[in-house]
Amino acid sequence: MDNFPILKIEEKFVLSDGRCVVMPDFPLSESISTPISLPAEVLRCDGKSKSCILHLEVSHFNIPNSTDLNRRWRLIPRLSEIDPDDILIGDTLRIFDANIADSLLNHLEP
Repeated sequence: MDNFPILKIEEKFVLSDGRCVVMPDFPLSESISTPISLPAEVLRCDGKSKSCILHLEVSHFNIPNSTDLNRRWRLIPRLSEIDPDDILIGDTLRIFDANIADSLLNHLEP
């Protein structure tokens, strides 16, 4: 099955409820403007891969003095069905849906 890299993990946060959020995040786009979940895998720096579920969740940030909606409304990647300790900074997150990968990558900020 083909996979498509969508981000290199720069930061990882484990929230108090156990949810694991990774960064960078994505701007909303016309094709992805609501939460979605899909199969994914983390390709570790050591070459091993771990399966997981990627949840793209819509979040709003209250940024003072900003009218830029791309900065206020974001798709936040959250991973489940994987131990947060198995996710390292520098690992690559890959998905199996070419259309979603294309939409995410074509709407990244320069």
